[in-house]
This record gives sequence, C-alpha cells and structure tokens, in this order.
Amino acid sequence: MSSTNENKTEDRPRWLINIENSIKEDLEEFPSEPRYYEIVRDLLLAPKDNEQAVPDAVTRFYQLYGDGAETEQREPPEYGAAYKLNSIADVVFEAVRDVFYTTLEHDRLAEFLIGIKKGAATEYDTVNPQFIYHDWGLETIASGSWNASHDTDGPIWLTWDFVMAFEKLTKGDVASDAGRQAQVLAPINHILLAGEPFTDEAKATVDGRILELNAAKWKLWASKIKEIADAVDDGARWDLKSQAQEAFHEMVRLYPEAFE
Repeated sequence: MSSTNENKTEDRPRWLINIENSIKEDLEEFPSEPRYYEIVRDLLLAPKDNEQAVPDAVTRFYQLYGDGAETEQREPPEYGAAYKLNSIADVVFEAVRDVFYTTLEHDRLAEFLIGIKKGAATEYDTVNPQFIYHDWGLETIASGSWNASHDTDGPIWLTWDFVMAFEKLTKGDVASDAGRQAQVLAPINHILLAGEPFTDEAKATVDGRILELNAAKWKLWASKIKEIADAVDDGARWDLKSQAQEAFHEMVRLYPEAFE
C-alpha cells in the first residue's frame, strides 16, 4: 500500500531528507544551527540554470557571520570566523556523502566552499565585520571526514583520485571533453579545499601505504595540473583554468621541497 505522502518521501533525495531531519533536531537545542543547513539546502534546491545559486549561498553565509558580530564574543585573530566556517563545512561534508560525484549538487557544494575562501576579507573590520578565512575551520572537518569514512587511512581515497585522473584513466581531450574535465576537477578541488592536511600526509613517512604518496608524486601531479591550466581556455566549464592555476600554485606553496 502506498500513499501520496509516501511517494513524495520516496522521490525526495536522501540529502534533503537528512538536512531537514537535522534542522528539526537542532531547532530546539541550537536555534542558530538550522541556518547553516538552510543555506546548503537552498543551494542544492536552486534550479539547475540558476547561475547565482553559489554566489547567493556564499553571501548568505557571510551575512550569517556578520549577524553574530554584536551578540557573540569574538576574539582576535580569528574573531569567530573559523568556528563559523567549521560549522558550515560540517554541513557540506554531511551533504556531499549523499550526492553522486558527477552531479550538479556535488559541483555546487565544492564551489560553495571555494567561493567562501575566495571572497573572504583580508582583515577584520570592527566597524563593518566581514568574514575572514582561517584554514583550520575547513581542514579539521575534511580530516575528520576522511578518517570517519576510511578508518585510519583517510586520505587513501583522495590519493586514488589523483592516480586515476593523472596516471591511469587519462583518455579524453581536457580542452573539450566534459567528462575528462569533471574527472580532473576532483583532485583540483581537493587541493583547493583541503590542501594542508593532504600535504601533511604526503610529507609523512607511513609504512604499508596502499598507494604511493610522496614528494615525487606530488611534483608529478602538480605538473599535470599545470598542463591542464595551460591546455584549457578561459571559457572552460567550472572555471577550470583558473581553478587549475590556483591549485598548481597552492601545491608549490604547500610543499616547496618537492620541487627542488
């Protein structure tokens, strides 16, 4: 037996069900927490042709941060920004587990976090409080997500993305093939979103690793990303050219010894 309500529930994506459940659970105990979930929910529910979905979500997050300036105790140098980033990143990483890798929803979640970082202010203004970016707010969530999903060898899945994109499944012209562009965008986003903890893994000496992760691999993958940046034009999907350029420079900055 099925009802209209049951059918509607079945048609609703898992990420939406989980977000709405979280909103209900947090509403009484943590009145401010649902706002983080609402931003992510509305981002993913926006029409496919809505090019403002990501910028609007970023603006809402900045507004959420600004709204708390008068009521929250904020101390330098972070002024509560890292905690806010930590909260929104937690919601994003919860949602990303429930969406397929090659979907618009996945792209929007990645672009949202990148957008938060790119649009952040360079310093805090006590008169006009604006969000300032602090890495640990995102990196602790990224590291925790890896470890929770993959036991003690969290970054192995991330390393696998690099190996597959740049060493094994390399067919397709990255300048024009949408599938190939989506494939290489994954490791590029890994660097932009959580390059710091991944660099720590690359620098560490760990016995018994399933996949090779070291300075030589780091340099190889960086060179592949630079090739992509050089190959695609400014009009490439997902702003791939500038993303690849930024990821390459980030890899050099994070692990300069690998390029000596």
